Amino acid sequence: QGINAEYGGAVKKIGTQNGGAVGMVVLPSGLICILQKQMMYVFSANGEKKHDVKLMKFDASSIAAVGADTVLVGGDHAVKIFTITAAGAQEKGVFTAGHEQAVVTALAVSADGSLVASGDSTRRIVVWKLADQSVVQDGLMYHSGRITALTFDPASSARLLSGSMDCSFALWDVPNKKKLASEDGAHRNGVTAVGFAADGTVNTAGADGAVRVWAVATA
Repeated sequence: QGINAEYGGAVKKIGTQNGGAVGMVVLPSGLICILQKQMMYVFSANGEKKHDVKLMKFDASSIAAVGADTVLVGGDHAVKIFTITAAGAQEKGVFTAGHEQAVVTALAVSADGSLVASGDSTRRIVVWKLADQSVVQDGLMYHSGRITALTFDPASSARLLSGSMDCSFALWDVPNKKKLASEDGAHRNGVTAVGFAADGTVNTAGADGAVRVWAVATA
């Protein structure tokens, strides 16, 4: 088991851990964080292992990076907040509100790093402030299945896209807790990724192997 990474045109395999990865992020420093169910491995930019972070009594399922050195890990009933540097890894906070009975399956961070959206296995989406873990919006509810993808509009943290195992995606007005648009049959077998394009369209990918571009009307 491992991750293939390209260094100067050569492909190098980093990591020999048992079990598959559930997520990966690369920090601006070049540090690479590979997430498994109960462990996070940190590698340098050249593939040297720096840290093993054991997630005690916590089954992880999602990961996101914030700024220069902050990593969010979603899992059983919570989101854990870590500071990751070359010198070490330290847990510095836990967010639980709204996810006490669920698994956090998707994470997104606003472009300015101030807001986090977390979605879970009970189809709940919560938006909160990273600085103090206070809730901005609780229970953005539309989907009928597990939340699989979230992303903020890079131009405005007021707009959020969500995707789900129920094959749909939705566009949200976060401050007003309002669904602006949705598509119920976006992908067979579930939506796996969502994104905003610079031209105003919405991009989605799914378990059907397709990538689709949508012109979304919000009026």
